[in-house]
Amino acid sequence: MSGVSAFENNPYDPNEVWGFLEDGPFESVEEMTHSTVFNRKINDGAFAIIHGVTDQVIGMIHLCNDDPSNLSVQLEPPIITPNSSGT
Repeated sequence: MSGVSAFENNPYDPNEVWGFLEDGPFESVEEMTHSTVFNRKINDGAFAIIHGVTDQVIGMIHLCNDDPSNLSVQLEPPIITPNSSGT
C-alpha cells in the first residue's frame, strides 16, 4: 500500500489511493495495522484484502455504523491498489 508494485512492474502513486484519507500511504503491513485505519470505534471494523496467491496486502475495506437492531452495517468503498485491478 506504499506504491510498490504488487504483481507486475506497475508501480503507482500511493497518493492516488490514500490522498483523501488521514492515514497512509504505509511502508509496511505492520505500520498499516497500527494506524487509525484498523483502530476504529467499537461498532466499526476494518479488514485487509489479501491476494490469495501472493499473500500480499492489496487493499482494505471498512465497515461502520453497525446497527444490530436493524440488521444493518455501512460498507465504505474498498481501497484497492490500482495495479491489482481485475485480480
